[in-house]
Amino acid sequence: MKRAIPVALAALSLLAGLPAARATTTPVVAVMPFKDLSGARGSIGEAIRETVTTDLKGVPGLRVIERGDLDQVLAEQNLQARKADLDPLSTVKVGKLLGASLIVAGAYQRAASSVRLTARFVRVETGEIVGTAKVDGRAADFLSLQDKVTVQLLRSAGLRGERVQLFAKRVRPKLKSLKTIELYGDAVVEKDDKKKEDLLKLALNEDPGFVYASRDLDELEKRLKRYDTAYQRETDRQLQALLSSVHGEKDPQKLMMGYSQIFGKLQMQRRWYTLERLSREVVAHPPPKAPPPFPDIAEMAQMNLVTCAQMRRNDDAVLREGEKFLAKYPTSNFFGSVRAQMDAAIERKRAVEEGKQKVAQDLSQMEPSHRADPCMVAQKYNENKQAAEARHLFEQCLATGSRFFTRPVTLELLVTVTLAQGDFPATRRYLDQLKAADPKIWKSISAVAVTMPTDQ
Repeated sequence: MKRAIPVALAALSLLAGLPAARATTTPVVAVMPFKDLSGARGSIGEAIRETVTTDLKGVPGLRVIERGDLDQVLAEQNLQARKADLDPLSTVKVGKLLGASLIVAGAYQRAASSVRLTARFVRVETGEIVGTAKVDGRAADFLSLQDKVTVQLLRSAGLRGERVQLFAKRVRPKLKSLKTIELYGDAVVEKDDKKKEDLLKLALNEDPGFVYASRDLDELEKRLKRYDTAYQRETDRQLQALLSSVHGEKDPQKLMMGYSQIFGKLQMQRRWYTLERLSREVVAHPPPKAPPPFPDIAEMAQMNLVTCAQMRRNDDAVLREGEKFLAKYPTSNFFGSVRAQMDAAIERKRAVEEGKQKVAQDLSQMEPSHRADPCMVAQKYNENKQAAEARHLFEQCLATGSRFFTRPVTLELLVTVTLAQGDFPATRRYLDQLKAADPKIWKSISAVAVTMPTDQ
């Protein structure tokens, strides 16, 4: 991977041997995917190409062909399917179309826990191979093997000096699994941003120290945030336009259509607090009713209050608003839905009350060593639906440590407890801490974020 920097330096060295007029030309390098000689899919080859390209970009005085530009030329020449195994003539042709002066090509092969890497430089102008390398070693030393390939390539190209020694002597971390490279390669070629994000996270779960995946993930998340911001801005504009359209509108059917769209957009965006405030305004000041079969806007708003309370994890509010709905709209088409939400709230409240009785018994039966540990006691409260007591003790455990619970596990439990309480800012805070402490556990529960309101 870091081999890419010396690759560029080799290019500079090669150019230094040309006539003076050419030596001043900025070298242009294109990196091909490395071929898998084991016959498997080319994920690792794509990963090597990406890391080489990335490292080359850091070399001053060198221009690197972007992977997308290279793939576009390959596709136009009907060479995309065999891009990792181009014949010499095709390689030179592609290089000339790209305006490259050097092509980097190579291959890798693995057998059990061993890996072989080979590479070569092809001068585009002549098609001549001007540098080669071959190294063997353990898969865990994959990054170090790449540095060895880099050094051999540089030396075969006639480059010497401190920069070569830098790559010859530096210590590279061992790779925990080649699956990290495979997942990273899959992420590199994935066009769907959400799937790419998931693959990068899986790569980091395999090896949290794989810096290329963490760098790409950071860049992707920044880009996705920009998309989210743009989407939110446009959605706010649409909502404002809809609110303006219902303000002062007298036609009942147009009012019903406008409010239905507003309610639907707020629900899709999980803006439960905003929806609750608007619904309360509608219930307090009902718009004119549209004739049947159109639903009553105030009826829809009262049902929204039940749903919002449920999404905020407030069972008392679910029962309070639900009873208002049932009393006022006993023949509503939404009756069954509201009643189901109320029944679920009753069951949750019953479990809390029963837990108050049972937790004392559970605590009395604990071993003394367990009872002395706040996390063990907290878990008994948690199992019995006593969220407030469980949270207090888990937070104490987080501050002081536990003999039985690791910090990531404690954070995971705090995510669960604060979510049950409806304290969403705290849930997000503990999710962030868990992501830093243990990305793998964070990944397993990060989906809870899509159940939380977005407007708090």
